Amino acid sequence: MAGKGTYRIANKLNSQKVTPPRKEVWRDSTILYILTNERYVGDFLYQKTYTDSEFQRHVNDSDVGMLYIPDNHETIISREDFERVKDLLSNRSETKVSRGNTVYPLTKKIICGHCGSNYKRRIHYSTNQSTYIAWCCPTHINNKEQCPMKFIKETDVQTAFMTMVNKLIFARQELIEETIGALSETSFVTQNRLNLVEEKIMDCQNNIQTLTELNSSGLIDFEFYHQHLNRMEQEKKNLLNEKRTVLEEDENKLIRFQELKKLNRFLKRRKPFNEYKDNILSEFLETIKVENRETFHFYLKCGLRFTERSSQ
Repeated sequence: MAGKGTYRIANKLNSQKVTPPRKEVWRDSTILYILTNERYVGDFLYQKTYTDSEFQRHVNDSDVGMLYIPDNHETIISREDFERVKDLLSNRSETKVSRGNTVYPLTKKIICGHCGSNYKRRIHYSTNQSTYIAWCCPTHINNKEQCPMKFIKETDVQTAFMTMVNKLIFARQELIEETIGALSETSFVTQNRLNLVEEKIMDCQNNIQTLTELNSSGLIDFEFYHQHLNRMEQEKKNLLNEKRTVLEEDENKLIRFQELKKLNRFLKRRKPFNEYKDNILSEFLETIKVENRETFHFYLKCGLRFTERSSQ
């Protein structure tokens, strides 16, 4: 927050002979891990790693379900500081060059409502030789018959987005806080559903164990044992898949819920804006679907969607 990057912070700690907890020296990757670790603000993400059937540990790259628990324990730093650092890291990453092309805040965020292509950034020249930034559908550029969508001015998108933000500031309690309350109620239903599935899994496992004991004692023949064991194993597999689905759905709800609460905190302490801010768009916007030159549909990371028209 004082303006130093992760590399400079690591060098400073090493020069001051500060010993890291697990390695010999501080590295920028270690600093980045600390700055982005949700545990410092009281949250907890279960199953960042997992153990496979051969008892080997792996980093969880969407291989198994994960669960994000907000406000799980006492915080070390304030959530405001954590979000501020997150903004700074996001802004730094947006200035980096990827494959020779600068990544802009709206890169890969504007989607053509007609053909689904990602809009491309271009510089346009007006009749008085001045320039302005436009975003264009690549399908339209290559073949106008395949897509009729014409270019849009970046300033029109920015103005419409900030108009939407100002409306949300005004209507925060009705739109955001009521949605937070509704999501809190659905989480109770999800937990009950998960409990029921886990009870069925336990019953199925007990039945498998009983069947195995009966077979070992010679009280049932092998054909009967094999037939019913296959059925129970399939039932258990189906229940485990159902549990995974419930956890994935719940994880998505938790992510949306966290994004919604973050948006609510941001709107709660803000006055209406009179100019466009890149960092707000990067922080809360997921995508923009262009219906036409005047109408934009803004999809936020929290799951809400709002439609705005440009003032051109």
